[in-house]
Amino acid sequence: MNSFSDSDIVQGMLSEDERLTSESLKHLYKSCSQMIMQIVCSNGGNVQDAEDLVQEVLLMFRTQLLSGKFIYKEDVRLSTYIYRMAMNQWITILSRRSADVKRVAEYHVRNEGMDRDPSRIFEDVEETNTFLAVFSKLSPLEQDLLRHYYDKKMPLEQIANLLGIKSVDAAKMLKHRTMLKLRRLIKRYLGTI
Repeated sequence: MNSFSDSDIVQGMLSEDERLTSESLKHLYKSCSQMIMQIVCSNGGNVQDAEDLVQEVLLMFRTQLLSGKFIYKEDVRLSTYIYRMAMNQWITILSRRSADVKRVAEYHVRNEGMDRDPSRIFEDVEETNTFLAVFSKLSPLEQDLLRHYYDKKMPLEQIANLLGIKSVDAAKMLKHRTMLKLRRLIKRYLGTI
């Protein structure tokens, strides 16, 4: 399948043949990533945000497809459906960020008179301990991946080699899934994020 129609993509993603599923997903990624990049970068995001959103949206789409929530209709292009998913998800992300900024601003207003070091994110010992406990619920591989990527600012290619992950794409997917897992854990233990 060199030229993929929407029907081919849907059939490929529903196939039990891993090669066909992978080819369909790669084609969908290539055909939608630029569109999602445009949505994110023209609405307050950056390239990294866009790459994360592409992965998240494609995972959501595949989940909906496999669960039967998405039903393919020949008169609606997949790109239209994915565009809408990406736009909705990006609005959700921006809303969360806005709420985070508001919470941080409120925190600083409450503690304005105190002479604290602003570089410290977790001032409260209990909150710090809770965060560390939540982070420790990730597997050692997940913890290492996030530490190398966010703390040491290492590229995913280098991280994949260092941690024995078979490809950069697998490292991207693992990072994405780990971030989703961490968000769920933080939400469960620390409230909304």
